[in-house]
Amino acid sequence: MTPSPLAFPVLAMLAVALPPSAQAQNRTGASADYLKHGDSSRQRLQIRWTTPAVLIREKTHALTLQKAIEELRGKDPRPLLIHRDAETSHKKRDDRVIRHLQGEDVRLLTHWFHCVRLGRKVLDPKHPYHALFEGKRIPQVLVISWDGKTFRRLYGGEDERTTIGALAAVAKLEYRRDALAAIKQWSKLLIQWDKLDRDAEEWEERLAKAIDKRGDGSANARKWRSRLDGQARHRAALAEKEKRLQNLGLKHDPKARTYIDFEAEAAAAVKTRTGPSELERLKRKLEEKK
Repeated sequence: MTPSPLAFPVLAMLAVALPPSAQAQNRTGASADYLKHGDSSRQRLQIRWTTPAVLIREKTHALTLQKAIEELRGKDPRPLLIHRDAETSHKKRDDRVIRHLQGEDVRLLTHWFHCVRLGRKVLDPKHPYHALFEGKRIPQVLVISWDGKTFRRLYGGEDERTTIGALAAVAKLEYRRDALAAIKQWSKLLIQWDKLDRDAEEWEERLAKAIDKRGDGSANARKWRSRLDGQARHRAALAEKEKRLQNLGLKHDPKARTYIDFEAEAAAAVKTRTGPSELERLKRKLEEKK
């Protein structure tokens, strides 16, 4: 299926850019394996949700299944991970799903997906994306291949292993290299990021004490500043290694891109279409009516 361009000027895909402290928490709290890490690793363990601003359509109407997938997908060549907020009566089930999306392996796997979060109104038959959630048994999470031909549905009662299996199965269809093997290596890199963070915190404290006691030009201050400078080079090398690991090679996208590139492109597209003031207005409107 030929990808549909972003030809919906009144339908902006808003990237939810929350600070790390806000993204670390959700309705059920952050998971233990998330909290054990330092700030650098936590940034990498955030799930990057986008929220479609469907509320600004002049006339809301349901799209066909394929059109809904095309519109949510936009120009992002990654497969889709779609989470639907539960209706109030099913909040406990929704909380279970949220918890199953908090494990470290799941969080890392989501970087190879375009993650979209939809509100409760998607169950309205007139909602543009209602076709994704039709049927007697309505899923809470959808994992969909880029072409829309493969669906994996999660209903809220599955364990984390099942969630990982759904993500890995679709990733295997889309990427040339193994996502599960990649996250094992990525987890090892997170340990290195944690050590860098701990060392940096300690050395910054020692540098501050050295400056306070003997001055900025003292030998002791130069020693700790030199260590911090050396760590900056180590961080750059580790980030480059991480970037190579993240590039699994999308089968239908020849460019060597990672989630960072996709996010930058999406943010630029939103800014071009809406401008800063309009973007803020759309975000407020979404929150008011969600």
